[in-house]
Amino acid sequence: MVFAVVKIVDDFVLQPYIFSRRMQAHPLEIFLVIMIGARMEGIIGMVLAIPVYTILRVIAKVFLSEIKLVRKITEDLKTSAVNSEDNQKS
Repeated sequence: MVFAVVKIVDDFVLQPYIFSRRMQAHPLEIFLVIMIGARMEGIIGMVLAIPVYTILRVIAKVFLSEIKLVRKITEDLKTSAVNSEDNQKS
């Protein structure tokens, strides 16, 4: 019983939060991406969902940045590149 509760908390609270901090995305966004991956391809889809989503976000930022929706979705990517450069200089 305790294992089930810890597993549920880890799967639905901690992992989306940790992924969202690393990817500069909202935890609900990460949760939905993982659930869509699970719905489409099962376990393999869940494993590949975050890397594929990250690649799609970067491609959209580079090639489709003039579209307002794409700018909104990828606005966090701009600040993360600047922050990582500042951290490397320190």
